[in-house]
Amino acid sequence: MVKQIIREIIDNFHKQLSLYQKMSELSSAQLNCLEKKQAMSGKLKDIMYKRQALMEDISSLNEKNRASQQQAVQRLNIGEFVLSKLQGQIEAEDYEQLGDIVNRLGSILEVIDEMDRKNQLLMMEVNTNQAGGEIKASSKQASDAYRRSMDLDKN
Repeated sequence: MVKQIIREIIDNFHKQLSLYQKMSELSSAQLNCLEKKQAMSGKLKDIMYKRQALMEDISSLNEKNRASQQQAVQRLNIGEFVLSKLQGQIEAEDYEQLGDIVNRLGSILEVIDEMDRKNQLLMMEVNTNQAGGEIKASSKQASDAYRRSMDLDKN
C-alpha cells in the first residue's frame, strides 16, 4: 500500500513538473513581451491568463499530493514527508526517483522565480510610468499569489 502511495506522489510530481515547464516557457514569453515594452498587448494578457490557469492546475495537483504525502506519513509512522525520513522506509528505486523529481522541481522553480523577479520589476516599471508614479495593485497581487503558490510547493 505504501509503494502505491509513493508511486502516486512521484507521478503527481511528474505532472507538476510538466506544468512548471510550461509555466517557465510562459514566464520567459512574458519577460520577452515586457522587455519589448508590450505591457498592454493582447499577447501579454493571453500569457497571464494561461499562467493563471496553470497555477490553478498546479494548485489542484499540489492539494492531491499533500493528501497522499499525509497518508504516507501516517502509514510509515514518520513525522513529516521529507526525503531524509523516507530513506530506508521505501524501496531504493522509489527513493531515487522521488529525490530526482524533487530536485528537478526545485531547479525549475528557481528558474521561474528568477524570471518572475525580472517580470515583476518590469511590470512595476511599466505600471509606475502608466500610473504617474503609482504601482497598480493587480500586477503586484498576481505576482504575490504566484510566489505564495511556489512557496507552498517547497513545503
